[in-house]
Amino acid sequence: MRRIAFVTGCLEPGRDGVGDYTRDLAAECVRAGHDCLLVALNDPHASGERDERSQSARGVTLPALRLHAAQPWDARFAAAARSLDAAAADDVSYQFVPYALHPKGIVTGLEAPLAKLARGRETHLMCHELWVGAERGATLRHRLVGRLQRAAVLRLVRELAPRVVHTSNAAYRELLALAGVPARVLPLCGSVPVAEPPPAEWLAQELLARGVPAEFTGSGEPVWRLGVFGSIHPGWAPEPLLDAVVAEARRAGRRVLLVSIGRQGHGAETWTRLGRRRSAGFATCTLGERNGRELSWFLQSIDVGVATTPWALIGKSATVAAMLDHGLPVVVPRDDVNFGFKLPPPDDALLHRYEPDFARRMASGLLRREPVDGAALLAARFLVDLHADMDVEAAAGG
Repeated sequence: MRRIAFVTGCLEPGRDGVGDYTRDLAAECVRAGHDCLLVALNDPHASGERDERSQSARGVTLPALRLHAAQPWDARFAAAARSLDAAAADDVSYQFVPYALHPKGIVTGLEAPLAKLARGRETHLMCHELWVGAERGATLRHRLVGRLQRAAVLRLVRELAPRVVHTSNAAYRELLALAGVPARVLPLCGSVPVAEPPPAEWLAQELLARGVPAEFTGSGEPVWRLGVFGSIHPGWAPEPLLDAVVAEARRAGRRVLLVSIGRQGHGAETWTRLGRRRSAGFATCTLGERNGRELSWFLQSIDVGVATTPWALIGKSATVAAMLDHGLPVVVPRDDVNFGFKLPPPDDALLHRYEPDFARRMASGLLRREPVDGAALLAARFLVDLHADMDVEAAAGG
């Protein structure tokens, strides 16, 4: 049994994707027999300067320390150190996002106190984000900011000297390798636990309540129901995917309904423009924010998930991870990010990069698979990577 402190930026439930991920990972580590503590170092939603209320995830209650972003850094690190000492933490897992610690994502000056906080403990670093401007065609501003971010991240790695560095996708792993940092890919899990199957006609009734014509609800009518979950990236464009799918549906005597669920974020304007594109064979609907059970029901009820994250970075999308946890086929229309090196394809057969024949393959039937508990699988992989070398050293010493 190990005592693991998970340190991140923000732990406001439902308001910070990395915080939600960290809470789920910690909960599954507790289920695996370990003690866990959550620490948020820069939480703008904390109640007061120091918020020590416990948090719950997946039926597990976790002690949590949330330090307000307005508090001086010295005071925050001192409070975090006292909390880690009181918990007798063996390991510190930094769930790292540059922008969670600094408004411009430049963490210069935090390397030494972060390293001091972990001193005497095994250190793990999960890089959810790296630096901007690494892709070809990046703007001059992004390239300049990215250089500062990259230098700060590499200084942080040197100061922390982590036992293991993880990241969520092959592109980030390659960027770290080119900078001399060996890293392993730790696939994300979705933040939506798989619920029991939805009641019959649940989605059809929800769609009717929002004014969707009955012929598009899928209740007794041949309809392809495509779904977008969560934030819509401003760079996402619905064409040529929708043009091809609508045309193929017309040939197959079907209709197409595209449904959005969750907060759309900065891409809401893109969705609004898309909603004006009603035709005899195509319609849209927005279901808005829902609780975890309804999100799971939605992912169990649609035919295909539509990702708005680029193909090269698909591994960093928690919403896509939730779709895959539910056994849902996912099409990725965007392939507009190029880092200048070749990447291995994602090793999940449910992921489909958009190609001209996708609509025809969809008409032939895209296979689902049985849902999986992605968080439990994530925790098992995390614990193996974190402690494997430790077990070898203990055996050698014994």
